Amino acid sequence: MSSRFPLASSCIASVLAVSTLAPAFAQTAAFQDYDVAAGPLGEVLNAIAAASGRSLTVLPGLTRGRTAGAVRGRFTAEQAIQRALAGTDLVLVAGPRGELSVASRPAAGRSAAAPGADAPTLAPVTVVAAAPQESYQPVAAASPKFTAELRDTPRTVSVVPRQVIEDTGSTSLQDVLRTTSGITFAAGEGGVPLADRPVIRGFNSTSNMLVDGMRDIGAQTREVFNLEQIEVFKGPDSAYYGRGGGGGSINMVSKQPRRENFAVGELTAASSSSGRATLDGNWALSPTAALRLNVLGDKGHVAGRDRTVDYNKFGFAPSLALGLGTPTRVTLNYYHLEDRGMPDYGIPIDPTTGAPSRQADRHAFYGLKDRDFRSTRTDIGTLAIEHDLGAGWTVRNMTRSGRSINSYLATAPNGASPLYAEVNLAGTLQGTVFRQAKSQWTRTDTQANQTDVSGEFRTGAVNHSIDAGLEFSRERWTVDGWTVSSSNASAAVQSGSEPQCAAYPSLFASYDCTSLSSPNPYDAWSGTVARNNNPTFYRTETKAAYVFDTMKLTEQWLVNAGLRWDSYRTRSANLTGPIAQQSDDFLNYQAGVIYKPARNASIYASVASASTPAALGTSDYDKVSASNRALEPERSVTYEIGTKWDVLDEKLSLTGAVFTTDRKNATVQVDATTSEQVGRSRVRGFERGAAGAIVPAWKVFAGYTYLDSEITRGAYNDSNVGKPLADTPRHSFSLWSTYRLGGGWSAGGGAYFVDKRYGTACDRDGFAPAYWRFDAQAEWKVNEKLSLRLNIQNLFDKLYYTKVHYFMGVPGPGRSAALTAVLRY
Repeated sequence: MSSRFPLASSCIASVLAVSTLAPAFAQTAAFQDYDVAAGPLGEVLNAIAAASGRSLTVLPGLTRGRTAGAVRGRFTAEQAIQRALAGTDLVLVAGPRGELSVASRPAAGRSAAAPGADAPTLAPVTVVAAAPQESYQPVAAASPKFTAELRDTPRTVSVVPRQVIEDTGSTSLQDVLRTTSGITFAAGEGGVPLADRPVIRGFNSTSNMLVDGMRDIGAQTREVFNLEQIEVFKGPDSAYYGRGGGGGSINMVSKQPRRENFAVGELTAASSSSGRATLDGNWALSPTAALRLNVLGDKGHVAGRDRTVDYNKFGFAPSLALGLGTPTRVTLNYYHLEDRGMPDYGIPIDPTTGAPSRQADRHAFYGLKDRDFRSTRTDIGTLAIEHDLGAGWTVRNMTRSGRSINSYLATAPNGASPLYAEVNLAGTLQGTVFRQAKSQWTRTDTQANQTDVSGEFRTGAVNHSIDAGLEFSRERWTVDGWTVSSSNASAAVQSGSEPQCAAYPSLFASYDCTSLSSPNPYDAWSGTVARNNNPTFYRTETKAAYVFDTMKLTEQWLVNAGLRWDSYRTRSANLTGPIAQQSDDFLNYQAGVIYKPARNASIYASVASASTPAALGTSDYDKVSASNRALEPERSVTYEIGTKWDVLDEKLSLTGAVFTTDRKNATVQVDATTSEQVGRSRVRGFERGAAGAIVPAWKVFAGYTYLDSEITRGAYNDSNVGKPLADTPRHSFSLWSTYRLGGGWSAGGGAYFVDKRYGTACDRDGFAPAYWRFDAQAEWKVNEKLSLRLNIQNLFDKLYYTKVHYFMGVPGPGRSAALTAVLRY
């Protein structure tokens, strides 16, 4: 093993083997007549659950390959299930409130634990696992493409369950992913929308955002009010989800209807003049139908920037499910979110140090309240149909249509001048700031259809758990901008020899320039802002076929493999006609070998690939042009060795992995007149993780990631060879933990470390310094209906930067306290 991995030999093991939970109805024993034919165990249990009206939770894979005899006669639901389980090593577990689950028969001296009663309800044939709602133990991936428990999946997959989202007081995707090491966020600059731009293992993963397993590329700042969990798949993943950046993907799993009645309301008041209200209501319309509605209202200011940086959000997400507990299930979902506020490009970079200027006050805001704006609107509709074919096979189809509009005008402090990218940086040393306007208007329209068929079969002694599918998508981007014209014509002129504020002092009178130390966001800037109305149109169509198979050779050895073929077509045009087009076919793979030294553990080695079309290589969306249309896709390959263990009575999941990712085919100049696709970059590293309970009262969710990134080959005259990749800290660490004190009280806190990272891999190396941040939390469960939670974010009011570019760094929120009242009915 290379000396670059000083701790690699001590990496221990990986997450997960739990999942989307199912609430069980607490009912008194009731006899009824059953007439269920013999068949696959999953189908028999499904029929009993549907007939009895009781929810039943089944751990992953327990019903696969098993059969049950007929269940006929007059029984309670418990008796009927026990008859179906007769002759197996499975047992029925009844919780204190009547919740039912099926688990493996415990070893001598141990008792089977019942899953929590608040788990989402799924048919036993398709439910993948269960864990108590309040657990931090990772929940299994929702996609059928994962054909084994995550404990037996030979990749690093981090799952942030709902309880972690709630306990940390997270309200955005960026908040949630703070709890997962190895992820940063890039600045929204350089002709891309102002939105979430996650970087995973050193590679931009903005195009790999998923909702319920389907790509969702609409540019927005993601909310969490309608999310059950968030899944982070690390490393090249084109075998699963098609084209992408090669760093990984993020899947946001939506809340779904359950066969029960409940309502949860949360009211939050924060010290940053902020207020937030959410409602999560669920109504059982019949034994097989349910409606769920989530609503959000959120308005306030960003702590530490609360003089000017504000936001106003409203969203709702209704969902209707039909056929719950039956062989055919239909779910209709709709999601709407509006988000308006003031964009923040932060503090200008000091060109002598490369870090954000220390001469600027952390509260300083260089934008213009009467000019700048940020507005997004997202609407997504999804129809999912799932049918059990029999003999353990299920077919699932999802159809989605969505539209997202992202529009902004932001002030880039001492940003790129009209002609010279770096000329205004020196103004920071002179105590002046040029208010450069950055803007974009983007509309994204998506239509997609995905069909999966999953089940099991045997070939000789080998058991196959398989998923095969087809995927079709059409994505359209309409990209326009805003023309910002100052009343002072000098704002659009630059000699290139000195900063604009020094060259044209009259810009202070027109408020196009301001002071570094005391900017006034309420300056009476005069000028005009108008839509360009000269859009560029991008359209991408894909067709894909894929198959995944987990082959169980013996009780100790498994092989996991996947293959995906994509047909990719993209083109661009403007109002005058076509610009460029590009066509490619991708074949990507992933394969791994798993050894299980014990039932609760795995050790694996894997390899996987990713394809990044040239049109996507330097942008967040497929931006084909005359300069990149003939280029081959960039290719990424990762090799990973890891291990996953569930310890302490399988209540704590430990993870560890060592990996290397190589990316090639970047276009660089090999001499003064020739460009070739020979550019390369590499990321080597390792990860550790822990999630679950150390003792019943003490929960932990933690991770550490080491990344050694490097541009290994660039242009013939490129000084960046040997430098780290942008937004890739060498070390990152996250820890969130809570302890139940008794009497309804609990307390917790978080510690987060992110190492120094650069905003761009270029000669203008703006960087964000390393930092530690600490959070604290306390909760009092007053009674079964009411609980109060206090979250203190950034406890020591640390000045740190969440995003950085060559000319600016965006400060993270300052200290804030938020008190939340949670009402349950």
